[in-house]
Amino acid sequence: MVCLFTAASATCITGMTVVDTCQHWSPFGQGVILCLLQIGGLGIMSAAAMVAFLTRRTITVRERLEMSASFSVGDIAGIVRLTQGVIRFTLAAEGIGAALLALRFVPQFGFWKGIGKSIFHAVAAFCNSGFDDG
Repeated sequence: MVCLFTAASATCITGMTVVDTCQHWSPFGQGVILCLLQIGGLGIMSAAAMVAFLTRRTITVRERLEMSASFSVGDIAGIVRLTQGVIRFTLAAEGIGAALLALRFVPQFGFWKGIGKSIFHAVAAFCNSGFDDG
């Protein structure tokens, strides 16, 4: 039940947890939580579009209609470009946040753990999720 509750909380970006994220979850579990936070923050259609962009799959007309509905845009013209822009901005803002946090976390926790904490906190903060990695 803890897994289901945490997954639902991460996807809905409520930030409610029944266990300490840092102490209870392994690095793999924290990575899954991170992916769910990103999906919840971007929206399922934007996350699906990002997968389509990475795999170089063509976006169908039906998917463009669903993307325009998720952005509350009445027209599908330019919706793929808009979605790409949103994803780029999100990743850039999270990257800048992670880089700034790394200035503090790397000296405190070591290189790899500091980088991991920096990325986790940057994504959690950008998505306004309320999750903390201790």
